[in-house]
Amino acid sequence: MPIFLIAGIIEFVTIISFIFMLESNLDFVLVVVVFLVLSMLSTTLFLVGIRKNNHYQKNK
Repeated sequence: MPIFLIAGIIEFVTIISFIFMLESNLDFVLVVVVFLVLSMLSTTLFLVGIRKNNHYQKNK
């Protein structure tokens, strides 16, 4: 499974879960922390994917 696909799925799930969390009466701080962690994870996966893709292009 490509890294970009995984990162995109994580980002999509993050946004959907953020909307659902805002609807429920959870602590706002908890919601923001979870949102930030998932966003950082997906961003890291995107960056790793870009780096691996560039590496692959150079070695071709």
